[in-house]
Amino acid sequence: ESLEEHEYHARLELELDGRGICAQAGLHNAPRVHATMGTMESGGTLRLSASAFTDEGAIARTCEALGALVQQ
Repeated sequence: ESLEEHEYHARLELELDGRGICAQAGLHNAPRVHATMGTMESGGTLRLSASAFTDEGAIARTCEALGALVQQ
C-alpha cells in the first residue's frame, strides 16, 4: 500500500508517539516557510524538538526508532 507523503508524516508521528517520542507532522503554522522549502504540497514535514532536558539516550532512541520506521 502506497501512502501519500502527508499520510506518511502522520503515520510516523503516530508510530513515534506509540514509542513515547513526541513529534509533530504537518505545516506547523509556518506556511511561508514550507512554501519556500517546497514542502507545502506534501503536507509539511515531521518536526522533532530537543531541549536542555533531552539527554543523549533520548536522542539515540529517537534515531533508532526513526531508522526502524523508515525501513518499513
